[in-house]
Amino acid sequence: MNPRILTILFTPLIGSLLALTGTSASAGMFDDFSIDPNITTEWTEYGYYNNTDATTPSWDSGNGELDLNKPTGLNGLGLYRTGMARTPTESVTMTVNSFSMASGAWGFMGLMLSTILQPAYVANTPAGFADTYTLRLSGVNTTDFRFKVTRTWRDGTGDYVLYESPADITFSGPYALTVERVGNEYVFKVDGAAIYTTGTAGGDFYSTAVKDTMLSYQIVLAGEGVINASVDDFGVPGATAADQYQQVVNVDVQGGNQAAYAWSGGAPDLSGNVHWNLLNTANGYNASNLTASDGTTATTIDVSLPNWFSTFDAGSEGNTLQSDRIYDQAIGGGDGVGTFTINGLEAGKSYDIYLYTAGFETDYTINAVTRTATSADAGVVPSWVQGTHYALFEGIKGGAAVNGTATNGSSVFSVLSGMQIAEKKKGVVILIR
Repeated sequence: MNPRILTILFTPLIGSLLALTGTSASAGMFDDFSIDPNITTEWTEYGYYNNTDATTPSWDSGNGELDLNKPTGLNGLGLYRTGMARTPTESVTMTVNSFSMASGAWGFMGLMLSTILQPAYVANTPAGFADTYTLRLSGVNTTDFRFKVTRTWRDGTGDYVLYESPADITFSGPYALTVERVGNEYVFKVDGAAIYTTGTAGGDFYSTAVKDTMLSYQIVLAGEGVINASVDDFGVPGATAADQYQQVVNVDVQGGNQAAYAWSGGAPDLSGNVHWNLLNTANGYNASNLTASDGTTATTIDVSLPNWFSTFDAGSEGNTLQSDRIYDQAIGGGDGVGTFTINGLEAGKSYDIYLYTAGFETDYTINAVTRTATSADAGVVPSWVQGTHYALFEGIKGGAAVNGTATNGSSVFSVLSGMQIAEKKKGVVILIR
């Protein structure tokens, strides 16, 4: 049976909702921290490491994120929204906006799946035994870290570190951490790219039955020194577009003047919402008060694309999003920088921005954060893949102009063939099964 979707925009009364629906099944939740999550009254915090929790979680209303500040000492935080749970097949995600280990020889933060609500870092501590998987950022020094995938320490034979980045990484996030269930295995991803699949490391001995009981998920942070971090977009992502976005605005960037693309993009949207606004030579790549994807709702959003030097229109490839595009330089010329400006995003709201390449690897930058779309076969309507066909910028705050650039990186050109601007819903999504 498909889940019934209840969208709670303010204080969620989990127990009352479950009683109201007459079900004892679990509730998957998602917080984007655009409104006060009420940490002290609606979340559970416990001593994840050394049975001691000294970390102070606090909501950053300006940035719409959750700040975690750990003092010095051997202690660790486990944090989850009270009443949360997932089904064995649901994905869990968390975006790490910042992470720094200011002191101490070791420290980490991550996204954990577990068989009980409050598992400890070490299996034989009073908090109790539990099987866990954790996708985490492990500090190396004050500026660098490595991604790791671990299971519970001391809960069996073999190395508890199942995967570790081959080299130190200087933090340049945000990083979107995701754990997905594919068949009998979990796949751990960073920014949409898989880094580890369960069952492939020697110490990874959890059975399918154990994996099926990992229904709890937590934010964890631990170490021996000072750690400062911030997170966003935590929980079970919405099952449908209505859970994720208030509305989506689509932009078809054309090299010529064909009819607009009329199918779906990478941003999930309601069936039938396939209206795309045109940016082409006819309007000088400037358009105001764009129409939402439903084809009728007017918005305040304006988009302009100055500083692009070449266009391409492959009319023979059909009316697909990537059959035409604009380039950052004259064909055969030197390196260039394409620019784009988005105006009219409303203050107090949060947006996800999808930028599409076509045939050429392109580095897109917004607010000093760079995301890469490696390439896409022009003229083909693909099964959209983040990082391949498009770059995704999450949690862009409204109220000011968004200025971005496109550079060619390792490719000959940088390209822009389309754009989606998705307004995120505020609050918490609760899936009652």
